[in-house]
Amino acid sequence: RCGYVVVSFSNSDVGHAIIAFETDYGLKYFEPQSGNEEDVIIGRHYSARAQGFDDETVISAVEIRWNDGTTRRLD
Repeated sequence: RCGYVVVSFSNSDVGHAIIAFETDYGLKYFEPQSGNEEDVIIGRHYSARAQGFDDETVISAVEIRWNDGTTRRLD
């Protein structure tokens, strides 16, 4: 299945949207603007250069809205 992912950052009111896929190799996240696979780990810096975010931007929460209508929040 695939999902729309909202990434929230500490010290920021603005988030970022990416996509996720459940695969035979686990959950994979992709930056839709570049097509690159991204590491999305709470407590770490977002690996992609998102416009408007500096290198100090730390992921605080992740919400995945799956295509089957379910939602999963990680924080």
